[in-house]
Amino acid sequence: MYSSNEDKEQLREILEQQEYQAYEQDSSRFTDRLLDVIADWLMEAFNTFFPNWEVTESNVHGLIYFIGFFGLGLLIFFLVKLSGNLSGEKERRGQGTFASSVSLEWSTDKHWREADELAAHGNLTEAARHVFLGMLLAFDEKGWVDTKAWKTNGDYHRELAGVQQEMGDAFGKLALTFDQITYGNRTMDESEYEQFRQKAFTWLDEEGGYD
Repeated sequence: MYSSNEDKEQLREILEQQEYQAYEQDSSRFTDRLLDVIADWLMEAFNTFFPNWEVTESNVHGLIYFIGFFGLGLLIFFLVKLSGNLSGEKERRGQGTFASSVSLEWSTDKHWREADELAAHGNLTEAARHVFLGMLLAFDEKGWVDTKAWKTNGDYHRELAGVQQEMGDAFGKLALTFDQITYGNRTMDESEYEQFRQKAFTWLDEEGGYD
């Protein structure tokens, strides 16, 4: 009985090995056929556009391998770069909205005056950032949020939703724009800036003037 079971096990292993080898052979044949098709196409292209060149099949295969390795290298490079950018952006997003204690120490009016000055000089992206920071400080004055250097826009979103629920979604969109211009290198044109600014002052029943 033991010998019979052992023979069956050996036979099963042999069959599995044969199936695996057949699969490997099929895969290899497919790769070879694909390589031949590409090589034939390149040979025809060279003969058409460069009839005076003497191009051999080995030259074409070498070119295919070179292009393949070069493309793979580019893919790896871009994936590594993308991964680094995403990691850096994620790390920056973990920082507080008020990136420095200085910006938190400014008054609401000072942020908005700075925004007007920056906008007058065409720096609309940085101007929008100061509009948003001034708006958060105004929310703090109204008791809607409690501004802290370590808090993120997610923290302010949750606080605001607790006292002004109808503003939650709208604030989320404005905060997303702030994140994009602060962390994602997004720029703003004049129309986008005016919409951003008007939305902030609409919530505060402001017309954009200062005391």
